[in-house]
Amino acid sequence: MRIITIDLNSDLIMGLSSQELKRLKEIVDASLPKKVDDNKLDFEMLMNYYNEVFSKSMRVVTDATKKNFNKRIKEGYTKFDIKKAIDNASNDKFHEPNDFKHLTLEFISRSDKFTKYVSELIHQEARNIRLKRLKQGSVHTNH
Repeated sequence: MRIITIDLNSDLIMGLSSQELKRLKEIVDASLPKKVDDNKLDFEMLMNYYNEVFSKSMRVVTDATKKNFNKRIKEGYTKFDIKKAIDNASNDKFHEPNDFKHLTLEFISRSDKFTKYVSELIHQEARNIRLKRLKQGSVHTNH
């Protein structure tokens, strides 16, 4: 790909008719990469992150879950907020005794639960990711 710079005050540009300028704009716009919608969720990526955090093997994100997360986005939450909610949910001591069995992606996506986990003041690193890092970084010495 070749990148060119156009001086909008150049004689070449200034001499173009409005129709020629319109056509030039169309050419430039068509050559630019399409803007990625920052609010459009990649549910496969979301599912993979959830599986990593909770050491699960969920294979499908249900329509109800997608609908709930899309509602959260429309309410003004961001992708980072969704990550924060998942991470904070993974540190919820209430769900620890049953190994987070009922802490599904659909559960986290519910308005009241999502608000609870995203509203925590501190964004805690996901529990299982933190434990993996500790195991990998731990150094054992024989004293």
